[in-house]
Amino acid sequence: MLKEFLFDVCSNQFVSGFEHSNGDILTKYFSPYTDSFEKDNLGSYIFKAKGSNDTKIMLAAHIDEIGLMVTKILESGFLSFTSVGGINPAALVAQDVTVFGKENIFGVIGIKPPHVTNEEERNKPLKINDLYIDTGYTKEKLEQLVRIGDVATIKREPVSLQGSVISAKALDDRACVAVMLETAKELKKISHKSNVYFTATISGRNWYERRKNK
Repeated sequence: MLKEFLFDVCSNQFVSGFEHSNGDILTKYFSPYTDSFEKDNLGSYIFKAKGSNDTKIMLAAHIDEIGLMVTKILESGFLSFTSVGGINPAALVAQDVTVFGKENIFGVIGIKPPHVTNEEERNKPLKINDLYIDTGYTKEKLEQLVRIGDVATIKREPVSLQGSVISAKALDDRACVAVMLETAKELKKISHKSNVYFTATISGRNWYERRKNK
């Protein structure tokens, strides 16, 4: 079941600031092993395993992931984007992505090809604004489906490697959310005094910004 959970949660997006999108996945797995659920005003998911006294213990791991955000629809039909979180632009070249507009749109991240760049351009560090998402749609079609501020993620399904090893996007920090799930399963088998709160949190930066703006 642990592998099933990781495959499920890592197949879906929880981009920072948009963690609300797929919370039903968490309730599906945590609810059988906890007594109540709430989502706080900032967007974190909190599952409570009730104890016999009033002591409270919180276990927390962030559920959000780095992603991309559309900044402009170009005349050529390409999408300009920025990062949501720290991303090495070099790691994005030729990656498949899903843009979450009015519908999910498949795209590929492209870059100006070497044969039409000069030596100075080739020797410069790659920047986000050197990259574009190509969906194959025209600008007119994209304007019907995508808005500035829509998010995108790398389109990568979890895979099993040799032995019990897996590879997936966003294992940071969903691997620790998986540890919390296993803890909840074990606690369900015993009587415990403390109230234990399993909290899948939004990103720390988003938490600070939202608190500051309240």
